[in-house]
Amino acid sequence: FGRDITERKRYQDALERASRDKTTFISTISHELRTPLNGIVGLSRILLDTELTAEQEKYLKTIHVSAVTLGNIFNDIIDMDKMERRKVQLDNQPVDFTSFLADLENLSALQAQQKGLRFNLEPTLPLPHQVITDGTRLRQILWNLISNAVKFTQQGQVTVRVRYDEGDMLHFEVEDSGIGIPQDELDKIFAMYYQVKDSHGGKPATGTGIGLAVSRRLAKNMGGDITVTSE
Repeated sequence: FGRDITERKRYQDALERASRDKTTFISTISHELRTPLNGIVGLSRILLDTELTAEQEKYLKTIHVSAVTLGNIFNDIIDMDKMERRKVQLDNQPVDFTSFLADLENLSALQAQQKGLRFNLEPTLPLPHQVITDGTRLRQILWNLISNAVKFTQQGQVTVRVRYDEGDMLHFEVEDSGIGIPQDELDKIFAMYYQVKDSHGGKPATGTGIGLAVSRRLAKNMGGDITVTSE
């Protein structure tokens, strides 16, 4: 009996060490990769405002959107690890909501253009000029939803609607003209690692399978939620 307790303790200690090592690795690698990535995002954004040929602009937009997407994947992985350890902490600060939406519109339009899609931002006025929220997490959630909409839309448009309720709640609606989600998958898409099947042969679509799951958990931590409907 004493030997069983000892073996169990060793096993538990090994699990805890592995968890700590994983957390340290994720933190270190994300920092080492995020620093140069931030440089790529910032410089590519600056270069987009300079005089470019049509071909240069096309390539630079691809670089910029790809770098932002990669940065968001890092955020998802880091937050997934924090959720597993129940250590997600929000950083609620005043956010210039007008600038926030303008940046979101510009970046989302760039992403949609890569597939020949239109992007529409439809705000229901009035909207607050400033909100208190975790701007980084809100941007992360919306980018995941918009990226997902773009991924599964082959032609047409992606539309984001924004409205503000008197109960101090912001509502975002992301709509696309894609093929939709099968009814039997609607209750599965927010599961961790779940990947919606594509329309060609029923194979899982590309992606990490964590973006929607992380986004919904973050939304709930922020006092909201994410729901989905499909026609």
